[in-house]
Amino acid sequence: MVRWGCRVYLILAGVTSPAAQAWPVVYHITQIGGSGVIAHAINNAGQVTGSMTTPSGTHAFLFDAGVLTDLGSIAGYDAAGLAINDAGQIVGDLAPQQGQGSLGFLYSHGAMTVLPTLDAGTAHCCYGTAYAINNSAQVAGTSSTADGSSIVAVIYSGGAPQTLPISPASYVTSLNDYGRATGYDAATQSPFVYSGGQVIHPFPLDSDCSSGDAINNAGQVAGSCAPIGDPLVFVYSQGVSQQLPRPDGNEHYVQATGMNNAGQITVRGVSGGSCCSAWLYSDSQSIALISLIDPTDPLYFSVNYFDRVVDTIALNDAGWILVTIHYPTRTSYLLTPETPYPSTVKLTAFPSSVAVGAPFQLAWTDQNVNTCSASGGSNGDGWGGSVPIHGGQQQLTETSAGNHQFTITCAGASGPVTSTAAVTVNGVPPPVSPMSSGGGGSEDPWLLLGLSSVLLIRRGRCSHASRKTGAERA
Repeated sequence: MVRWGCRVYLILAGVTSPAAQAWPVVYHITQIGGSGVIAHAINNAGQVTGSMTTPSGTHAFLFDAGVLTDLGSIAGYDAAGLAINDAGQIVGDLAPQQGQGSLGFLYSHGAMTVLPTLDAGTAHCCYGTAYAINNSAQVAGTSSTADGSSIVAVIYSGGAPQTLPISPASYVTSLNDYGRATGYDAATQSPFVYSGGQVIHPFPLDSDCSSGDAINNAGQVAGSCAPIGDPLVFVYSQGVSQQLPRPDGNEHYVQATGMNNAGQITVRGVSGGSCCSAWLYSDSQSIALISLIDPTDPLYFSVNYFDRVVDTIALNDAGWILVTIHYPTRTSYLLTPETPYPSTVKLTAFPSSVAVGAPFQLAWTDQNVNTCSASGGSNGDGWGGSVPIHGGQQQLTETSAGNHQFTITCAGASGPVTSTAAVTVNGVPPPVSPMSSGGGGSEDPWLLLGLSSVLLIRRGRCSHASRKTGAERA
């Protein structure tokens, strides 16, 4: 298997300029087990899951408060934990130790169970993988079809797989707490966003881009592709798809690896045969990750490979980052801020101008806050009182014309923070959407409005990056 040199970045949605100011945090290093322990995901409690090598094969693990626990596997399979929600429920991949195919699993309340596939109980059963789990215990992944002819993208609700309205061989990479998903559409070879039964493509189909790699609770999507001669990472937020530039201009390939509910994004980059470094983008700044690690940390030189951190996997809402070092052996580390990131919140409205009675969306990102409350708008519009932390979305309508102000105020460790968004409501009937397909079914106005106003800042030619197999993860 060919291994590429990797550089990794953390990018704030919409950020395009390098850092010029001091970074707000310094990172401390914790090793996760020994060699052969490979981290794949982290939740907001700081719990980590992944795969570990044991005498009986590859097992899933949980790393919590410095303790590594072997979660085992299903007999005859190697297990890798690929995602973990805030309740500590884990999903992942079961790769057969002999033969072909794989299965998805759910680890919950101390037990690992196989997730059913659409062809369960048939002679050709079964194939599936679980890539994501949200805080409502919905699971996203893939499953073989009932006739065994192909693999399709599915979301599990109540333990049963439901097929997404998208072409065979597609897959879901990420799922937020509102049931919105992103991933790769095999038919169009492009990213997709799924919500409320609707599928859209954030980039025009002729832009030839690949997968959506992460979606947060504000509905922001981070995605990527493998362009020819020009790397591409994009952020899709409230109807706009924007390409982000290469952090230092030397990468031949970049891929988003994760995004948190503060809008920070990790991005993996390849710079020819040169291996490897990690960068961070956050709050309009970019910086090399190695420069943020405390040089007096006892493990500093464990992650400093020729002045570069080799690879990063994921991050949580507090900005904790998982890092994997490939040389001399694959080893995983958890990077945690020595002091927390400052408390922040940002509220946006889309669209910012609507007719009376037409829907619009409020969305917010936040970091290091304990509670949030809503105010403003008008009586009866539903915007008021407590709202969730870790980002969110809410659809509203207004019955009176005028300029409506909406505010979100959050209490954080560094004090209260506030953000306001305005929506102009005009006293004219809403126009008929040119995107309307007619017929039944509920439409998500956020998606339809977003599709009709997609802005492509820069186009590139891309090809999709394939998902890793269980054996490659191990």
